[in-house]
Amino acid sequence: MFLFEKDKKDGDDYNPENRLRIADPDRLARLFNLTSIEEVPEAKDIHRLLMKPEELEKALNNQDDEQKLFLLNWMIAYVPSCEKPDIKGCIDKLTKISEQLTNQSLLTDIVANRISDLMLRLLRLRSSDHEQYFFNIVNNSPLSISVIILFIAVKNQGKWIIRPSDKVDTEQQLISCGELVDQATRIWSDRVRKSIRENSLFQEIYLHLILYRFAQFNGDDYSEAYAAIDQMCKTKAELAAFLKYFKKESLIHDSQFTLIEDAEKLKQYILSSTLAKEYDWLIEILSNEENIKKIKEQQKIHKLPNTDS
Repeated sequence: MFLFEKDKKDGDDYNPENRLRIADPDRLARLFNLTSIEEVPEAKDIHRLLMKPEELEKALNNQDDEQKLFLLNWMIAYVPSCEKPDIKGCIDKLTKISEQLTNQSLLTDIVANRISDLMLRLLRLRSSDHEQYFFNIVNNSPLSISVIILFIAVKNQGKWIIRPSDKVDTEQQLISCGELVDQATRIWSDRVRKSIRENSLFQEIYLHLILYRFAQFNGDDYSEAYAAIDQMCKTKAELAAFLKYFKKESLIHDSQFTLIEDAEKLKQYILSSTLAKEYDWLIEILSNEENIKKIKEQQKIHKLPNTDS
């Protein structure tokens, strides 16, 4: 980008604005000359929200999704220039807001993403207690929020089993202590298990992502994830929640079958529900012999015995 240059050593989640380094101020000036700034809030107003979490909570609660995103985006942008943000207070309020939205089934994926981005930006300030704030997020935020934060910490340390090469230099890691990240991973995994036992996991906006990470964080073993999915598929609401994240194009072109343990079993769950007509395209995919073969092959990769042997 012409505004903020990026070093090769920076991780994928690195926000160049953190260094507040303008690479080409002349081009920025020309851009401003062509752009209306009527919708740009005053920095002092956004800083006040970051310094007074009660006002942050009130501002976000009184807005629709579009306005929530507007405020979240500007708070993300203004974190580095805020002199004294209340990091703990902001994270606590964001956790509370996201929990309420999750319980009301009102949390959208894009709002969850922006809340996570703001939490990450606050953690990147590296206050003396930033490790404790990280733990607070892992312990208390909805799984759809905490999975994003934890994944960055895991990936930064090269502990993501899918691509260990994503490790970044220690100074660029969200959390530099390996034992701390391992402990957080165990805590988060236990929260997922608790949610499965309580039949509440289906409420999460990032249900599929949580199931993927749950397996990956535990040795890429999908056995617990498959058991959870099988349990979910036995009720209409939970089956609908699991199915809605499947996209016809990705299943056909990319063979994204990782979360499907048994094609015939899932097909029967759909056929026995009121969702059969809506998901006739998925039933067709699950009936394809080549796809059935691919699903059986993946069981070997993910440490499951082939049930036909």
